[in-house]
Amino acid sequence: MNFLITGSSGYIGSVTALTLMEAGHNVVGLDSGERGNFKHHSLKTIKKDLRTSVRKISPSVEGTESIIHFAAYAYVDESTKKPFTYLDNNIRALLNVLEMSSRWKSRLKSIVLSSTCSIYGDNKNQVLSESEPPSPKNPYADSKYYCEKILREYCEETGVRGVALRYFNVGGAKLTGSIAGEEHTPETHVIPLLINSAIKNCPFIINGTDYDTPDGTCIRDYIHVCDLAEAHKVAAEYASNKEEGYFKVFNVGSGAGHSVLQVKEMVESVIGKGIPVEIGPKRTGDPAKLIADIDLIKETMGWRPFKSGLRNIINDAFSYQLNHRKAHF
Repeated sequence: MNFLITGSSGYIGSVTALTLMEAGHNVVGLDSGERGNFKHHSLKTIKKDLRTSVRKISPSVEGTESIIHFAAYAYVDESTKKPFTYLDNNIRALLNVLEMSSRWKSRLKSIVLSSTCSIYGDNKNQVLSESEPPSPKNPYADSKYYCEKILREYCEETGVRGVALRYFNVGGAKLTGSIAGEEHTPETHVIPLLINSAIKNCPFIINGTDYDTPDGTCIRDYIHVCDLAEAHKVAAEYASNKEEGYFKVFNVGSGAGHSVLQVKEMVESVIGKGIPVEIGPKRTGDPAKLIADIDLIKETMGWRPFKSGLRNIINDAFSYQLNHRKAHF
């Protein structure tokens, strides 16, 4: 298939692009370069800010059969400080991509939207299924929920098929074939922050220890980035063969939850080094617990999270930091 990947220079976008290319698909990337820093000689990438008109680039990606849309701002804490910026950026980018694809003479088959589990907000259930009522608690989650609604309406009106993947906390790295890993600036994710604390011998900040969880720290479902990339590939192929106007939301995670303290202990076990901690304030908009019910995607598409054990995720993240970012203790 011919794929267009927006946000192809980001962490998940780059791993997905490489996964598709290694599976024999034709891939073109589209990225503004504002936040993503991944570059690969074999990936054709168009540098373009999706908040502006994309009419000029439309002919160059004519013939795209499936779009995987990652391009978005994605920091929960930042979104609470810049709510309009997040809503404007994330919604405008999707609208411009849809407007661009509607101009193509050749028929687009499917669109896969990168969405988020934070749409569920604080939910009393231990494990979250797609049937849970949305309750976004921050502007980032709001923006993604609006994007899901927009894509649903677009699919119904145009006949294009769509899937939204609500995924949970992503970690690890792609260490076989072409290499890609996590390099955010600023870094806000727990696993790389813990590894960096160990490397730099500086305290790791735990944001809140009085959540309604057994040890007081947030519980999250962690998925390996390679499993997530495969889920996007499978979703695009699946949706492309469904009836016109098809749209559905799927969770993507491991199905298991781990607290911040449990992740810290696993990182210490993997690297053989203690990590000092300091207790900081809660981050605005952070739910206490988010764990995925992944039965629907498993039963519908046959996808499975083969690499998403917590130790394996941390092993791969640490190996990437040590061998590809030249980090040293």
